Amino acid sequence: MSETPLSADEELVRFLSAPAPRLVPATLKKAALRDSAPLSLAIFGAVFLLMGLLFTAIFLPWRQGDEWRLAASHPVLAQGRIVSVAKTNMSINKAQVMRYGFDFTTAQAAPVHGECFTTGKRWSEGAAVNVRCSPTEPALACPEGARLSQGSLGSAFVLVFPLVGGVLCSG
Repeated sequence: MSETPLSADEELVRFLSAPAPRLVPATLKKAALRDSAPLSLAIFGAVFLLMGLLFTAIFLPWRQGDEWRLAASHPVLAQGRIVSVAKTNMSINKAQVMRYGFDFTTAQAAPVHGECFTTGKRWSEGAAVNVRCSPTEPALACPEGARLSQGSLGSAFVLVFPLVGGVLCSG
């Protein structure tokens, strides 16, 4: 006389009520594997996560918080001068990102040196610039028309890649 096959629920109940240690029936293993994401998806997600973290480290505007602090401090203007101009290894929309060193003197006659970036060449060495500086923290300064980070705020989209990779890894 043949036994009638158990339903998946009945088989699970029988498995869970058996004393430990217990062997997982082949039908439960198949059902569990069928309902889980394949390992290749997790590996793809891990690669996507790691590459996303690399691009985030390169392109994220790391000093954006300083930009917002400078804007919120009601900056004062000071006359400054560009003292160095250099190309960076980054370009945005096929325009070279430039690094500028600048000097200015605060209202208290303290000399300050800073660094800023623009997309595309804007000034030459020796050019006069208006520098926005925080009245309470003069080292927090940037010439008008420049930014403190090599990447622009639009570069923050790179955060999408590690987020997607993390979701793919988690299953």
